[in-house]
Amino acid sequence: MMKMNLLISIIVVILVASTSTYAYQWVDSLGHPNYPGQCVYRGVLISPNSMYYPSDECLTIECMDTSGIAYFTSCDPVDIPPNCQLSDYELDLEYPYCCDRETICY
Repeated sequence: MMKMNLLISIIVVILVASTSTYAYQWVDSLGHPNYPGQCVYRGVLISPNSMYYPSDECLTIECMDTSGIAYFTSCDPVDIPPNCQLSDYELDLEYPYCCDRETICY
């Protein structure tokens, strides 16, 4: 019984650690006929199985394979109270650290 409790505890820790509050995700095709076998995002070439962190956005892009399919991950949308707004992203930090924003209320 003790081993079963330990196993359940380990599974719960893994599940909690693997979930992220920063997980707005989508897939898009970034293939370009002039650059076969790579992803192209805003003029930047991304090799297959590579990650790209745009310096002007709080997201990451993973070029999945030579077909140009890319996996985007960005910050979750945040509900804010009326008469409030979010501070700007801290773009000097890479995703997901740039997602932490302050709620400013008036």
